[in-house]
Amino acid sequence: MIRVNGAPNSSETMYFEGQEATNSLSTARIDELQPSVEAIEAVALQTSNFAPEFGQVVGGLFNFNAKSGTNQYHGSSMSIGLTMS
Repeated sequence: MIRVNGAPNSSETMYFEGQEATNSLSTARIDELQPSVEAIEAVALQTSNFAPEFGQVVGGLFNFNAKSGTNQYHGSSMSIGLTMS
């Protein structure tokens, strides 16, 4: 549950790279637009004085920006090994 500036629940809007990531038909987030934590470079929360293109925002505007890509592998991994005794 997220509440911004005392606005009702689910009145915030979330954008990822300029694309809306809020489902207007339900309070659930769109799964396809939820990147891994490592892919996010910056998060901004705007609570007032919205630009005209964000006129439908009531509570707050979350804007997520992704890291730019490279041609080399990067990230993290985890391995779990089991020993049989």
